[in-house]
Amino acid sequence: LATCGNYGAAAGLAASLAGLRCYVYIPSTYRTRRIAEIERSGAIIIRTDGDYEDAVEQSRQHARKEELYDANPGGDNTALQLMAYGSIAYEIYDELRDAPAAVAVSVSNGTTLAGLYRGFLSLYRRGKTSRMPRLIAGSSHNKNPIVKAFRRNLLRCDDLRPRSIRESRVNEPLVNWHAVDGDAALEAIRATHGVADDASDKEMSALSKSLRGAEGLDVLPAATAGLHALIALHRESALPGDRYVAVLTGRKG
Repeated sequence: LATCGNYGAAAGLAASLAGLRCYVYIPSTYRTRRIAEIERSGAIIIRTDGDYEDAVEQSRQHARKEELYDANPGGDNTALQLMAYGSIAYEIYDELRDAPAAVAVSVSNGTTLAGLYRGFLSLYRRGKTSRMPRLIAGSSHNKNPIVKAFRRNLLRCDDLRPRSIRESRVNEPLVNWHAVDGDAALEAIRATHGVADDASDKEMSALSKSLRGAEGLDVLPAATAGLHALIALHRESALPGDRYVAVLTGRKG
């Protein structure tokens, strides 16, 4: 699989627990802090030229050649991965015993948000919740097809121009010119009357610092993009008193 950090760390740990080899492709220009964590899990890291999408293609070719499992998003993995991410909705339900008014999440490929939608939809259809939460998507400024499509009221996510994408230490987990599950995420946002917004590196870093100081949470700056979008929505028009959830990614050390 190819990764910007979090997915590789999770896959490496899961593979080590199952006694499996795991190959993780990471673009050579990426400076993710999760590399050391991935290495400690025993995964084999392969640094590649090009961007994230190039790393995905190289990992797919490796999987086909060696007859390995291709764990990248999309394709045959879509149903399984959306079901897995749907478990986040079940965890939120277990805590609240109903759906919150809104759930905010940072998006890159859109897989997490699309999975959350599937999970909450299942709960709602089975009568477990009284409502569907609004899904709020956040990403890096001008670097995500989902946010761009939402703002332009497009029916589908169009690819961005690869040369227009510039990665930084902050936005690496979010930027991409092709969102694998972007159309499903876009549909989920609109079906729940949600919104999609973006944030600059400076804004995400400031929010991460604020969470660390106020809540003692060590949160990756990129993980705050969804929360930033929720806060921006509230500032635009005050949200009613209710329960709101932001999905955040922590880090070690």
